[in-house]
Amino acid sequence: MPKKRYHHGNLREALVRAATELVEESGAEAFTLAAASRSVGVTHAAAYKHFADRTALLHAVSSYGMQAFGDVLQAAFEQHDDPEAQYLATGRAVVSFASRRPHLYRLSFSSIRRDDLTTLSAPPEGTALARFIAMIEVWQTKGWLKDGDPSHWALVLWTSAHGLAMLVASGRLDVSPTAAQELSDEVLRSVHAGIG
Repeated sequence: MPKKRYHHGNLREALVRAATELVEESGAEAFTLAAASRSVGVTHAAAYKHFADRTALLHAVSSYGMQAFGDVLQAAFEQHDDPEAQYLATGRAVVSFASRRPHLYRLSFSSIRRDDLTTLSAPPEGTALARFIAMIEVWQTKGWLKDGDPSHWALVLWTSAHGLAMLVASGRLDVSPTAAQELSDEVLRSVHAGIG
């Protein structure tokens, strides 16, 4: 095993961590594979043994971002037993994640990553979307959401929450975190009025 690879333990993971930090600092547009390599103390050539190019590493960062996003949603859901509280908490979690980690949020939903977004009818197990559909099934079982295809209601709710989150992440909606979360509640209550 080469010395540098041994020193870093798992160079691939080290590069993903470094790239994530760089993206969160300056955005994906300013990110380079060379900068990630320098950050972990290896040559540019060493990074190419794990990632074919900049896009491949950004895809790995977006995969991390979607996993982190899914974890945040799940944690918000599990903090409550009441369906309405779960529902509003997950919406607030979306907006909060976008507010705290705007560059990572935007990258995770960019064209870099497609596999978690284009398979709405059968998302891969464990993805953020699959977790969200499972939440909707719980709410349907409890009679808090209409019957019907949970993937359809996931699309309705996801786009509502995501639209607000993208406005926050892009800086186009200049409001305090508290105001953004109150707006999330208002948006989701309005949607629930139609599909509850």
